[in-house]
Amino acid sequence: MKRFILAIPGLLMAGLLQAQNYQALHGSPYSGSLSNDFNPAAILNSPYTWDLTLFGAQIKTMTNSFRVTNASLISSADTLTIDTKSGNYPRYVLASADLHLFNARISLDRHQAFAFGLNLRNYARIRSSKYNFTDTTSQLPNFFSINEGNVPLEVNGVQASWLEGFITYSRVIFEDDGARLQLGATLSVMRSLSGVYAYGTQFNYVPNAAGTGYIVNNVEAQYGYSQNYDRYSSGQSPLRLLKTAIRTGNPGASFDIGGEYVQKTGEDFDRQEKSGTDVYDWKLGFAFLDVGFSGYHYGMQSAAFSGVKGVVTDSSLSASFYNINSLTQFNDTVKTMVASFKSVHGTFNIATPARFMVNFDKRLDGYWAVNGELSLNLTTISSTTASVQELNFLTVTPRWEKSELGAYLPISITNQGQFWVGAAAKVGPLLIGLHNLGWLLTKKSFPNGGGYLAIIIHPGEHEKDGVPCPKY
Repeated sequence: MKRFILAIPGLLMAGLLQAQNYQALHGSPYSGSLSNDFNPAAILNSPYTWDLTLFGAQIKTMTNSFRVTNASLISSADTLTIDTKSGNYPRYVLASADLHLFNARISLDRHQAFAFGLNLRNYARIRSSKYNFTDTTSQLPNFFSINEGNVPLEVNGVQASWLEGFITYSRVIFEDDGARLQLGATLSVMRSLSGVYAYGTQFNYVPNAAGTGYIVNNVEAQYGYSQNYDRYSSGQSPLRLLKTAIRTGNPGASFDIGGEYVQKTGEDFDRQEKSGTDVYDWKLGFAFLDVGFSGYHYGMQSAAFSGVKGVVTDSSLSASFYNINSLTQFNDTVKTMVASFKSVHGTFNIATPARFMVNFDKRLDGYWAVNGELSLNLTTISSTTASVQELNFLTVTPRWEKSELGAYLPISITNQGQFWVGAAAKVGPLLIGLHNLGWLLTKKSFPNGGGYLAIIIHPGEHEKDGVPCPKY
């Protein structure tokens, strides 16, 4: 049983290293096609007629359940230890990752631009109700004993990954000498790769009459996974697994819509090649992002069950699930203990990480600027619907930036209240950054944090290639 339970988070997070926060560039006029990360209207702000993100990769993870000690990016350790955190509180694991391939942005003229590209994205979310855990909680009777006050116990989790092709169009709808208003929208067409959801509610138990153990008196649960897992076999190459997932995946779609108000400085406002691009004092943007779903076909062992059949005790649970190593074995065992069990067939959807975002960017003296961003998820971490979400909540990013050089210091509060200080640098086409400097400075920050890398090319500073670079 213990090995099977430990395998569930692994299943939910499968494929993670193949998913959207290049935080340093949010608000930057040099974010190019990556502006879709925070507002589709922002692709109009680039000083170049075109740019191309050849490659971009990002990963972010966050949990209050465990930590990896002796782990640091700048030092090695003979032993890495995973410490499960003790205490009586709700647990969570959140993760996102993405891979951007050949994302391009092209300005049609000073009033309109479009962008397009291909992305691989993955998200995972696991959350439990409050439960107590200590270093001595090694057996199920011990766990039941210290959690009598926490019943009914609940847990839910979702993992979703997909391949998406997107197209973005943005246009200036109002402009005068002092300001402009621009709107943008993105449509993404998706092909699901892998999806898993599981939730268990109303797991309840009471002490037996003799006071020597516990009797389970209720449980409700449902879980589903995409059919590509049924076709998995060990030894397959990652490329073969990806091809199988794409071939068996279902369609999905999402959209972004945003607007941005740009207050100009008055500098060069009458120059056609400059107006409508980088000459601004401050910008304020609003956007709804990733509103949609990815679709999946149920795998053969997807199921739902409820109630209890006969007498189920803590000792019978321990004995029955001790050697469970597969979902098929798990289902066969559950059928003998529950009042109602049914297989789940057909299709299911997982909602994309829909959110409302506000972004404010202010230019300061010299090459300095500061960006502030508020991201509000439209679903909560405790939602029992099959949905995933972004990890951001509030971020302030001071930056020093030229066209080919940049230094960034994102300071963030995550959607679960963790405080991170990150850093990033841009040298020529290369952008590299960390969400949490603790990965460098301490040996107890893993896995809370992550990083990103992107290669962005654009034309040189020649009149025929595009508008001049901004004068800070």
